[in-house]
Amino acid sequence: RVHALLKQNIIILKAISITSEIGHRRFLASCASDYALHSQVALLLEMLVFQEKKSSEIEAEIKRLAKPYRKQIEILTSFPGISVLTACALIADIGDISRFASAKKLASYLRSAPGVDSSNEVTKIKKTSKLGRRLSIGLLIQGVTHFKTAHPGLARWHESMMDRKKSKGKVRIGIVRKVICQVYQMLTKGEYHHHRNSDLHSEKMREYDRLLASIAA
Repeated sequence: RVHALLKQNIIILKAISITSEIGHRRFLASCASDYALHSQVALLLEMLVFQEKKSSEIEAEIKRLAKPYRKQIEILTSFPGISVLTACALIADIGDISRFASAKKLASYLRSAPGVDSSNEVTKIKKTSKLGRRLSIGLLIQGVTHFKTAHPGLARWHESMMDRKKSKGKVRIGIVRKVICQVYQMLTKGEYHHHRNSDLHSEKMREYDRLLASIAA
């Protein structure tokens, strides 16, 4: 809405973060000569700051409530591309990993497995099933680019699928499904991911522990 208001008044600002204090000052300075426009932009930016503050508070509360599952979070965040918040979402959706007999069952539950229609000798692969939990799948899809960058195997698989002219949507879901299958093995065996970056992983957990300590204090 801020960008739209400025464009209506032929004010084009590029490469400015709308979430930073410096960005806010530049937005306000760009329309300082127009009182009405300046007032509207200022109000919208105040609303944005308030919403971001509440969002941060909610995220901190989610992480605090996940403290009893710290071990599972530590295992999941060893997977490059999975943050503490995404790990919390996975734990919330999965619950006890022993509920699932296989990685395929978990993938289906998290809405990353295609539907299958079998009749006599004919089997049709349908679109991805929409039954099951949706929280984790949304966050994992957002991390697809990072997964490809951090995991050579996933990057090669992605390239091979694109060479076959597969749709981008199906390839994204395919990568997420592979991630979920690895998550299943990690939680079932209680093991870190084999591509874990020990330094980055340790920093993730130190930051999480600092958050828990600050909340407790």
